[in-house]
Amino acid sequence: MDAKQHRGRGKPISASEIGRFLYCERSWWYSLHGEESSHLEALERGTRRHERFAGEVRALERLQALIRILLWLLVMAIVVLVLGLTLGLL
Repeated sequence: MDAKQHRGRGKPISASEIGRFLYCERSWWYSLHGEESSHLEALERGTRRHERFAGEVRALERLQALIRILLWLLVMAIVVLVLGLTLGLL
């Protein structure tokens, strides 16, 4: 039985599965046939590490959004100040 028949038609291939195949074809083949890894603890540590990293990325994305808002407010304040000084309102 080949891998495509084993996986079933229509089941999407994950990026993790592609990475596992590229890293070690034999490991990928074993996982397709139900063999468990002998490195479960390391895999769990890696999963936790990736989850922490994803949280850090989300926090940085929120920070970037806040900085963009603050920059737009600063630009608007400068425009109002320049207009006010130009028109003699300030």
